[in-house]
Amino acid sequence: TSFFRLYVGGYWTSDGLYIGGDIRRCKVEFESPSVSMLVGMVQNEGFADNMSKFSYFPSREDNSRKELCGDADVAEMINYTHELESMNLYVVRDDDPYLEDVLVGEEEEEEEPEDEPTDFYRDDYAETDDSDDDGYQSSFFVGQAFFSKESCKKAIEKYAIKEKVNIRFQKSESKKVAAACIQDCCSWRIYASVNSRSTNMVVRSYICTHTCYPTGVVKLYSAPKIASDFLNEFRTNKKLSADQMMQRLLIQGLRVPKSKCQSARQIMLHIISDEYAEQFTRMFDYAEELRESNPGSTVILGTKDKVFEKFYTCFEAQKSGWKNACRRVIHLDGTFLKGRMKGQLLTAVGRDPNDQIFVIAWAIVPVENKVNWEWFMTLLQEDLDLEFGNGLALSSDQQKGLIYAIKNVLPYAEHRMCARHIWSNLRKRHGESGNLHGLFWKCARAYNTQVFDRRLEKMKSVRPEAYEKVKRSVGSNWSRAFFNDLTKSAAIENNHSESYNAVLKDARRKPVVALLEDIRRHVMSSNMLKIKEMHNATGLITPKARAVMEKRKKNLKWCHPLPSGRGWYEVDHGRNKYRVYVRGAVSCTCRAYDVSGIPCCHIMSAMWTEYGEAKLPETVVSDWYSVEKWKLCYSSLLRPVNGMQLWKTHTDVVVMPPPDRIMPGRPKNNDRIRETAEVLPSQVTSANEKVQMSRAYDIRFEALASGPSHICKFWGPIFTKIRKMLV
Repeated sequence: TSFFRLYVGGYWTSDGLYIGGDIRRCKVEFESPSVSMLVGMVQNEGFADNMSKFSYFPSREDNSRKELCGDADVAEMINYTHELESMNLYVVRDDDPYLEDVLVGEEEEEEEPEDEPTDFYRDDYAETDDSDDDGYQSSFFVGQAFFSKESCKKAIEKYAIKEKVNIRFQKSESKKVAAACIQDCCSWRIYASVNSRSTNMVVRSYICTHTCYPTGVVKLYSAPKIASDFLNEFRTNKKLSADQMMQRLLIQGLRVPKSKCQSARQIMLHIISDEYAEQFTRMFDYAEELRESNPGSTVILGTKDKVFEKFYTCFEAQKSGWKNACRRVIHLDGTFLKGRMKGQLLTAVGRDPNDQIFVIAWAIVPVENKVNWEWFMTLLQEDLDLEFGNGLALSSDQQKGLIYAIKNVLPYAEHRMCARHIWSNLRKRHGESGNLHGLFWKCARAYNTQVFDRRLEKMKSVRPEAYEKVKRSVGSNWSRAFFNDLTKSAAIENNHSESYNAVLKDARRKPVVALLEDIRRHVMSSNMLKIKEMHNATGLITPKARAVMEKRKKNLKWCHPLPSGRGWYEVDHGRNKYRVYVRGAVSCTCRAYDVSGIPCCHIMSAMWTEYGEAKLPETVVSDWYSVEKWKLCYSSLLRPVNGMQLWKTHTDVVVMPPPDRIMPGRPKNNDRIRETAEVLPSQVTSANEKVQMSRAYDIRFEALASGPSHICKFWGPIFTKIRKMLV
């Protein structure tokens, strides 16, 4: 039996050093020693077939290397192993190129590896003929030069972390650096000093072989280095704990104590705190950078005693896009900021010709009240030339400050309340008994007042108190029956604003500049995606308008037009009849076309009877849904912006961050506040589980009923209540 330490896959240098490769420890029982048996042993370890050139050093005092050329040499080597108890066996390829030949040979084009971390030390290496181009030195070599002592130490630290070996610095003077493996049995050493002809730090001696086994303990992997590796993740996930960091590093093969991870977490908190304050000091520079990169944009920074208070942004591309091509509909909403800075993010969102989200303006304010909403609405009025709101529709929830601001700033605008919020308040008070949910939404989707009143009367028989509540809220314009026919929008919900708030869920946890930049970059990338989609569009109208028409065409089989002459038709649709006119100004008494701008099934059936294929229903779709308007909406581009390091300094005024606000009550988890009817996923129980639990309680109740009377009297009512809850 012989013990071997295999060095496989490396190269021999011209001075007799073996560089690179893997190390394997093998225990082999030789029956008939031969070279083919050694080749098979290497192949069993998973290496290539061409790894078949073997060599060893017969004596530790003698550095003369001996090659294994035949079976007799293998038998001679085995005799040495009996004397030395173990042997280092070196394996290289058949052609056995020297390391220098490999490094100075033809450069091969390498693919960039995926998910590799950025090499922050790639500029620390001095240019030498034998340096690798990939930026990461898996091993050092004699003559290798570094720009400075610090860069040399950083390279050694990075090598220790990458290879999971424990290295310590033995000598660290102004002109010398020496490091060795911390285990006494290991021979790994490196020594570098300043070159007499230059200021570079040059490696003078290097022993590359590790005779120890890596344990994963790396003392050079300090808390600041751990903090730099986890900082980007910690910026978006403040809940990253020291235990999670320790487990993550353990998976990578690094054993780091929890105390070091806790120190790294404190370092990250201090770094983010400094970044938080620094971003406020550059707010004036950031505002000027936005104005310079996007001329004509409105960017307003509001301060109070040099303390940040509010910030408003409306880019020129979004202004012109909405004014030139979007319907006069604006969705307004506010949402909480979840980071260190507390406040509200106010947004104004429109609808582009394809009925998609078109972000117009956004602002950060300390609180959602009458003053801040009026400030936001006044700026929006000036940017979009809204005057007093004639021909404008505003959709929002029932926030009192917003209602007050709309009445003061845009008194002539049509203010539509979100039907989902109306229903949410109705459900809190009256529940969902009967068909209350279905009747409410049928009322909301009714296009004329006659249908609305008829469906509202049905609600009276289901829940009279809910009927009275809904009847009092009719003036809130949450039903299509009360929408005007100017804006050509039949939306009864504020989903565009709610959806955009959901997009910014992670951004709302970030500092102020990072939050504003996330919004701007999202708008810029979203506009680019819509431009690509726009170029693939065919026909006269946008894809969303065409989809609505296709959906309405499915009802054509129920429509029977009866002509009365000169473009007038009486269209039967089930039990209902509608008066339709298809010449000149097309109209239908169902009001679906008047409110939405897209022909209803009654108009389409009358047009097919009147014109056939000579005039298709697509020709009477409102111009707001045309592809030309769609292209005009995104004709102005939102231009990119430089990073903070390139911002010009425009003022010496330093903006201070707002004081940290401690919100009243117990600290919350910043999760979405669920409605009363919603149930947490952990509380959801299947029907089968409830039945099984109910049967189990029935069995226990029967057992108690047959027992002593005093036990049955005590536990009987309790089991009865539990059984009713399960049922």
